[in-house]
Amino acid sequence: MNILKKQKLELLFYLLSIFLLRVPIISIQGIPLFSTHVLAVAVILFLFSKAIFNTFREKKPLVSLSTETVVILTFFLTQGLSALYTVSISSFLNRFVKLSIALLLFMVTKRFLHKYSLYPYILNTLLISSAITVVFQIILYIAPDQYLTVMNFFQQVNLTSVTEANITYHKLFDDTYIESVLPIAFYQMQAGQTVLLRGLSTTLLYVTFIVSFISNFRYRLVSALFSLAASFITLTQHRLKIFLPILMISTFISLLILLDFIFLQTSAFTIIDRFLLRSSVTDSSSLVWRLEMAKESIEMAKTFPTGVGLGNFQDYLPFRNTNYTLFSSREVIAEGAITAGPHNIFFQTLGETGFPGLMALVAMLLVFLRKDIQTLHSQRSDKKAIIISFWTLVVMLQFFPGTNLSYYTLFFLLRALV
Repeated sequence: MNILKKQKLELLFYLLSIFLLRVPIISIQGIPLFSTHVLAVAVILFLFSKAIFNTFREKKPLVSLSTETVVILTFFLTQGLSALYTVSISSFLNRFVKLSIALLLFMVTKRFLHKYSLYPYILNTLLISSAITVVFQIILYIAPDQYLTVMNFFQQVNLTSVTEANITYHKLFDDTYIESVLPIAFYQMQAGQTVLLRGLSTTLLYVTFIVSFISNFRYRLVSALFSLAASFITLTQHRLKIFLPILMISTFISLLILLDFIFLQTSAFTIIDRFLLRSSVTDSSSLVWRLEMAKESIEMAKTFPTGVGLGNFQDYLPFRNTNYTLFSSREVIAEGAITAGPHNIFFQTLGETGFPGLMALVAMLLVFLRKDIQTLHSQRSDKKAIIISFWTLVVMLQFFPGTNLSYYTLFFLLRALV
């Protein structure tokens, strides 16, 4: 096999790992070991090992020791130090390994970008995987019973249980953060090299917005609106600066009104009702719960200098010993919420890794922000789209927990691409 073929195979494996991490996780009979995420991790480990070998052979560093690299490594160190007060070692390792895999992907991506022009391929992979995820969401909405029957065989029980519990309340659960890819779709809608790519991007843009609305998750619609607004301001080409934003904003407002009317005919409430807090049980109580979790995070940080440990937030809650029978959907959702933590990246980091972890996170984001402001003044529209995608993800993390492999790898993949 010649060098060119080896490089193509290597790049194909790399793109495959990104694809597998971005679509809903699939496993044989719900066994974690035989899942798409495990396959993706195996590919990343292989590529990282190969990169390390080439680094020694070429006598070049794997990544440059920039300010960005330093703050990322500092953040990683504070996450590891949280093990000091860990109660559940398995929970800590589960999260720490996910973070480690994400950092390996970050380094592999940096090395590949140094050697190859990969931006179009990576952006298209993110688009295609997101389109598949949206199709999954549509099937879940249209035929929930059939979807769950099939997924009971192909997904872990805890994931299908949470999905089923949420669909009982007319909510579409997603843990792949698909709204964060909307800026990339917006960019490709204008800059795509083919009619097919531009058509796919436009379709994905509108359909994802509709799915965000019918999901009845407030954070998903807020994230979609933030993503689209930032894309309008930043990515609209000069000749369309006036007409495209007016046209698309009018379209999305019309869609909101139309969707609210349509789904009121088939459901007792819509996402608009959730914003208006018309249900004290499902709407107001969730806000009160988040405030209580924020208070618990502060208390944990005061008591434990380096936090209670990654994945150990629930073990230090005063009411953790509540015995849920998990017979009802509400109990399944409550158990999932407690396990996931405060549903806010800052309070979650504060509780689990203490004030050192929080300061490292804030410092890291400030360094990212400074770099992003500089990039936004450049002519690289693809990087601008990636920047908006990243900050859309950060917005989502203010309302939804960042604990799974999809989150960690997306977070550091987007940073590597900027």
